[in-house]
Amino acid sequence: MNVEDQNRAVGQEDAAKAGAEVVADEGQEAELTIEAEDELETLKAALEEAEARAAEYLDGWQRARAEFANYRRRQEQQRQQMQALAKANLLLQLLPVMDDLRRALETVPEESKEEPWVSGVEQVQRKWQATLESLGLSIMPVEAGEAFDPAYHEALTHEPNEEVDAGHIIQIVQPGYQVDDTVLRPALVRVSSGKPELNQEVDE
Repeated sequence: MNVEDQNRAVGQEDAAKAGAEVVADEGQEAELTIEAEDELETLKAALEEAEARAAEYLDGWQRARAEFANYRRRQEQQRQQMQALAKANLLLQLLPVMDDLRRALETVPEESKEEPWVSGVEQVQRKWQATLESLGLSIMPVEAGEAFDPAYHEALTHEPNEEVDAGHIIQIVQPGYQVDDTVLRPALVRVSSGKPELNQEVDE
């Protein structure tokens, strides 16, 4: 074999080695690509799982927050109801004093109305009423002649009356009171059952 053939053989051998190296490199790159894809899929799966857990935790936290807000709201409502009930019970116990002062002033003889003790009782009544009003108490606006309403009035009597239509109030015997918009004590009233002759015809 001459030198030229030897050089050609060496060149072919080098080319074969180079080709083998290229194939090896390509194989390694393919393996690396597959590994990278596998890792990427693993990371994607882990990310999706983490996002699902985060969404679950967020949902649970929001539910717990809403439940706690509802609990606080219920507690506040119960507290307000208990306060309102306690205030109503206290006012109910104090109302008889208002009634006594009112009746005492209504029964003062005409000749005694200018005496100092009467003025003193009136002053006590005004102070007492102002104190109760500061707690939300007010007299219910009931007038003679208006229709009887069992939600606001309590009938002491049903009696014939010439001037007042049946089912209407003749007289307020005892004023009614309310706390804010809630009836504390209905007004005690006399109610007309109609004109006497109509009642007689019914009886006959």
